[in-house]
Amino acid sequence: MMKRKAAFIAVVALLLAYDKSAKSHAQPPDWLFSGGTGLSAPNAQIWPESKSHPKIASRLTQAGGTTPLLAQSGLTPVPLTESLSSFARFDQQGRVEVYITLDHVNESTLNALRDAGVEIEIYAASQRLVQGWITPPQVQAVADLPSVTFVDLPNYGMTNAGSVMTQGDAVIRADQVRAQGITGNGVKVGVISGGVNGLTSSIASGDLPATGITMPAAPLTGGGISLDSPLPGGTTFTVTPVGRSDLTSDAEGTALLEIIHDIAPDAQLFFAPVGGTTLAFQRAVRWLTAQGVKVVADDVSFFNVGPYDGTSVVSQEASNAVAGGVSYFHSVGNYAQQHYRGLFTDTDGDTFHEFDVSLGLPRVDNAGETLNVTIQPGATVRILLQWNDPFGGSTNDYDLCVHDPADIPTSPFVCSTHPQTGTQNPTEGISVTRIAPTPSTFGVSIHRVGGAAPRVFDLFILGGVMNEFVVPAGSVPNGGDAGGGVISVGAVNWQTPNAIEFFSSRGPTSDDRVKPELVAPDGVATSVVGFASFFGTSAAAPHAAGAAALVLGANPTFTPAQLSARLTQTAVPLDSPIPNNTFGFGRIDAFQALSGAGATPTLAAAVLPASRSVQVGAPATALATIINLGPGLATGCGLTPAMSLPATFSYQTTDPSTNALTGSPNTPVDIAPSAAQSFVFALTPTSPIAPTDVPLSFACTNTAPAPSVIGLNTLLFSASATPVPDLVALAATLSHDGIVTLASTGVFAVATVNVGVGGLLTVTADTGAVSLPVSLALCQTNPATGACLAPPTPSVTTPIDATATPTFGIFVTGSGPIPFDPAHNRIVVRFTDSGGVVRGATSVAVRTP
Repeated sequence: MMKRKAAFIAVVALLLAYDKSAKSHAQPPDWLFSGGTGLSAPNAQIWPESKSHPKIASRLTQAGGTTPLLAQSGLTPVPLTESLSSFARFDQQGRVEVYITLDHVNESTLNALRDAGVEIEIYAASQRLVQGWITPPQVQAVADLPSVTFVDLPNYGMTNAGSVMTQGDAVIRADQVRAQGITGNGVKVGVISGGVNGLTSSIASGDLPATGITMPAAPLTGGGISLDSPLPGGTTFTVTPVGRSDLTSDAEGTALLEIIHDIAPDAQLFFAPVGGTTLAFQRAVRWLTAQGVKVVADDVSFFNVGPYDGTSVVSQEASNAVAGGVSYFHSVGNYAQQHYRGLFTDTDGDTFHEFDVSLGLPRVDNAGETLNVTIQPGATVRILLQWNDPFGGSTNDYDLCVHDPADIPTSPFVCSTHPQTGTQNPTEGISVTRIAPTPSTFGVSIHRVGGAAPRVFDLFILGGVMNEFVVPAGSVPNGGDAGGGVISVGAVNWQTPNAIEFFSSRGPTSDDRVKPELVAPDGVATSVVGFASFFGTSAAAPHAAGAAALVLGANPTFTPAQLSARLTQTAVPLDSPIPNNTFGFGRIDAFQALSGAGATPTLAAAVLPASRSVQVGAPATALATIINLGPGLATGCGLTPAMSLPATFSYQTTDPSTNALTGSPNTPVDIAPSAAQSFVFALTPTSPIAPTDVPLSFACTNTAPAPSVIGLNTLLFSASATPVPDLVALAATLSHDGIVTLASTGVFAVATVNVGVGGLLTVTADTGAVSLPVSLALCQTNPATGACLAPPTPSVTTPIDATATPTFGIFVTGSGPIPFDPAHNRIVVRFTDSGGVVRGATSVAVRTP
């Protein structure tokens, strides 16, 4: 029986440590802001360890003083409820909408709030949360109540918009489904979005059914009700609702409904307004479920409601709906170019986070301590930060600041300084509005307070243009990160349906799940004013929901899990592996999903490590994985070398959770749909072999072999007459998907272990046989910290002893476009001995957005 040589590979992260201290100046006259602690005097220190009222959010303290600034700047508040800088809402009486957290919710604590002047809209005893209205001067009295633990602004959701028929209909082949007489008849489909303005016109033009849209007969929130209060019934509207501001905040819901009606014209349509807050959103989900809706399309994203791991109340509400029998389609978000993720780094010890070094980029004096954002006149930018501490239990205190001019972190003009002392959330937020008539660029900084431990930041910049440090990976907000069977939907333009929209959010979630699961078209036409060309994942989600309605209409007994499996397993695969954090399982295909066919399995394969170098007679072992991407069973699957070598070959299946050997040597196995099988294989050379890329045939009896991709599923193999170094190498990218995506620069790490004899090795990086517009440099790193031991250079020569585990960082700078072609466009890291023989190698794919 083949023996397996074990090798430990430590994967290092190139997330170095940095920080800085700061001073502030008074607010420039060109800005209006919300979210910080207030204006500071010129050159005054703004980093006191004692902050404002410990039970009042700093952004609420600032919001209370914003109304006079509106008058000073010449901005005019609009009637009724207005969103100020996307953080605070005021009514005509000057009251602000708040979230009040209590130690417990009962009639006594609710009455105490009423006595303090709070008009309660809705409360949730299970969340110890009350939503209501109060005048700013009353906030402190409310915070001083013994039962109150915190007073904050609500987290408001954002929609994902970016005789008319959607062009996406043909892209997902829904037109071919309807040609078979399948139209979604008998299926109830619901939409959660902003509003249904323009409903009258859409029905009159035939873009929505003459039978109308069913909506809540009364508002879902207000009047001091509980989250769990009985839900109102439904009323069918055939014209735009009059006197129902809860249903008519905008027209985005009308556009979503039109897309679904185009695809599934006989489905019965329902609409529930998002209502802005998390509690209102929860009521909307519950109302649709109570109406018997079986398919929901939702285009609402939340930020800082909870960790981006599916555990927030909004994500859990969607998951609960799936558990109750609803197939749920959530837009994944439009934030791929508005997100940064990185570990707090502070190499000079001045308490400021260094964005550049955290991403493995060269240090650029203090400029790397601010993330620069361009804003247009009259525009508002929301800046939202969270880090990986428990919600309601953060003991690491960080502050968030805005700087004008940019690149000068010692001169912030406004900061968000919530205290994190063990009972608060790990979040900060600021909103700024440019009231000057010219564009501007400001800086954003993160400042460590006291002895805060290094934490991983997720920073979203909404409304401006991030000029640097963009990290698309992990850009999925609350809602889009939902688990439990919720399907998140990314966007591809209907004219280029194999390419992801640049803004479409990418996974993984913070608990490392793949998102999105599917992609669908956007850029389509509707008859709705303002949405004539409807871009964004808001347009993609209803395409997926419409396709689901067609499949469910033809298969009415399908559970959400069965419907999800049918849609994902018949999607058009895009990119690799399947699923991946850009396209998920691929572009939805209603026609294929209806047939349930696509039954011919499609294979993909990978090998790890990518190279072995051994003495003649010694086995070179590696792990291989065959993935069945199709919906049909792959039978009789195994692997063999696809070229002749002076070596013997054997393979055996393994348990992927433990890597323990299973089954019998050299025995093919069946692989279930959308499943993978791992193997260990061995090549034992009988004579010396020069370094050779050995392709393997990964094949099953009822399918074509998996495509051979050098560096991905080949083995760079060599054999010598005497003992030699044998570097087992593994590359790790920041996005965890083996892809370096270059906005301008990128970085990845390589961890190794020498399972051969020691030797002097030279480490280089290149692009193989393909010439790519990149420059490459590398350094050996400290395995404990990830820091370079010397400045990056084109090559590193170093002795590597037997059993040593050196680590390296590779820095990639792009100078032109690179299409995604993982079979060809790759960066290869090679370990070469003094005789010029490659003794180890690994690679990653590279592309530009």
